[in-house]
Amino acid sequence: MKAFLETLGRGLVELCYPRYCQFCDSRDCADETPFICKACLAKVPFTTEPMCVLCGLPLDGPSGEQADCPHCRETEWSFERAVSAVRLRGVVKEVVHRFKYNKQIYWRVLIGEWICDAAERGGLSGIDAIVPVPLFGLREREREYNQAALLAEDFGRWSGWPVEGGSLRRIRDTSTQTRLDREERVANQAGAYQIRRPDRIEGRSICLIDDVWTTGATTDECAKTLLSAGAKNVFVLTAARS
Repeated sequence: MKAFLETLGRGLVELCYPRYCQFCDSRDCADETPFICKACLAKVPFTTEPMCVLCGLPLDGPSGEQADCPHCRETEWSFERAVSAVRLRGVVKEVVHRFKYNKQIYWRVLIGEWICDAAERGGLSGIDAIVPVPLFGLREREREYNQAALLAEDFGRWSGWPVEGGSLRRIRDTSTQTRLDREERVANQAGAYQIRRPDRIEGRSICLIDDVWTTGATTDECAKTLLSAGAKNVFVLTAARS
């Protein structure tokens, strides 16, 4: 009887909320990700070794080779290391855009899996606290949520590390960075963040969470602010990198 009711319940749910891929209309979707099919998931471009030991940029060369990229040789980062799970291309770009701008919060399940994958493959350990990259208050109210905070909550449940969501805040609204180069992004982000709870940061190893790495300007400014409050070190974890 119980099995029958469970089967009936699943049937009713699928009748009201049918499982189909939002990209190709296929119904071959897993229970965990009912809005994207297995074939489209197979096209997700995961980052692979070799990767830059500092920013995680995939590099040309034999697997297992350790190197830094040309950009990192000319850049002094505030964080220790950055890791991303997937490339911001194809279906990944569409998933992230829908999650970030279209209020399709259910994509956090899939993007959260990518975050956890990045942490595992990056060998991230010894973290004392997770901190999401904050949005400016007005922008968060307009969007109704901070996508980085949602991902940090999910990653915190998976990892067991505490999430300090209110410790870092954005005190200045920054203009959109879509068309800015790295130097312009750095200038745009300068002085945009402030520590609210230094006692939650001082002496702790911090994992900074965001959805996408583009040039590193945002996460580096956040890391610099965390270090100024006495953080022991900062690691950056993002789902995707452009």
